[in-house]
Amino acid sequence: MKIRLKQATLMEILSKGAIAALTDEAQGDTTVFSPLLKSVKIKVEADTITAESATKTLAVQYKHPVSQDEITIKETGEVMVLAKELFNWTKIQIDADILLSFKPLDTPQLISTVDGDAAGKASIKKLGNLEIMSRLQTKNGRKWSLESYDSSQVTWVNFSKPDAIFEVNQPLLKEAVKATAFAVMPIDPNHVKDAFAFQNYKDKIFLMGGDGVRMALYELNGVKNNKVKSSYTVPNKVLSSIVELLSDKEQVMFGFEDKNNKYRAFIYQSNFIIRADTIEQAIVDIKLPPLSLIFDQLAFVKFAKISKSELLGTLLSASLVNKKNILYVFKGNQILLHGISESGMSPSSGTVSLIECSRDVKVVWSVSHIIDIIRALPDDELSIMMPTAHTKIFKVISEKNPNFSYYARESDINTTKYGSVNTDVV
Repeated sequence: MKIRLKQATLMEILSKGAIAALTDEAQGDTTVFSPLLKSVKIKVEADTITAESATKTLAVQYKHPVSQDEITIKETGEVMVLAKELFNWTKIQIDADILLSFKPLDTPQLISTVDGDAAGKASIKKLGNLEIMSRLQTKNGRKWSLESYDSSQVTWVNFSKPDAIFEVNQPLLKEAVKATAFAVMPIDPNHVKDAFAFQNYKDKIFLMGGDGVRMALYELNGVKNNKVKSSYTVPNKVLSSIVELLSDKEQVMFGFEDKNNKYRAFIYQSNFIIRADTIEQAIVDIKLPPLSLIFDQLAFVKFAKISKSELLGTLLSASLVNKKNILYVFKGNQILLHGISESGMSPSSGTVSLIECSRDVKVVWSVSHIIDIIRALPDDELSIMMPTAHTKIFKVISEKNPNFSYYARESDINTTKYGSVNTDVV
């Protein structure tokens, strides 16, 4: 294999095709075959450069047309090299021409991946070295070399695309992910709350991110070919990391597969496919509430509108003594924020003028839940709605982006220190 291409082109190929090898799952692997999990396979053919990587839970394939950029192929072939090392080296060769040249060994070499008495009992096969060189605009250059392994030691995924159950344009998907990701739990052992859910409600698809006590919701009003029957999940780490890499020139297709007790989500375009393990549909249906519980059983009315910047400053001040919960007292044209210390410090209070308020209310809300929505909302004001029925859930809407809404649960004031606070003397 011998090929010359632009640094930006190689970065695109690696950014997409090496995703799985660059994940924490791959990079943190300590098994005897970890070099293979951390590697990307690059196959150069006359008209296409294909990059693939895979772990137990994620597999990715990207095909880059040779005709698309300034690419010169002198020899076709295949290499399998450490992805992070090649990615990091390429990243700093700004605007350079890159030459990749495979130098095979006369005889394949077995490299032991264990030391001590077990040395030689576990090994991977090295076929040669990938010589990498850059030529900068200054006419100077840099070079390096990476070991290339035998890709047949890995059972590669058959990247067949399932039938799509819906498709959406990339800019809309990107906006939806950006708007809702803050509400997704970072890590969930059951892998329900650390995933995005696509739910169907009355033939409309919504992207949902939630952690059990709050939920960010985004209506994907540009969806085509909707065949979604229930809820489908895609891991947050996967969708958040690949949405920027998807092309905005074509639709993003979503498919889901249930075979041999394996549950997988597929996200794909014509030359880019991502397959990620997800969870059993029955578990999703149990753990995630259907949207009908919100839309059919709850009704909300306008309650208050507040300047985000003023509210954030006062909330950050009050939360210095209590980073968990703060008391909010809506009265007249003003809101009082009152924080009681968990460690004996003096209480901290502050007031913010209300742009609108329909009634006097005293509630306890999570500090992080309000800060997160303030930072996520594109509006200058926070528009809050309250339920008409007796429930602890409140709603935030966006006047700038009506596709977005946010739901969170207030704390029971009687189970906190705020239940006995006399707000008239605060």
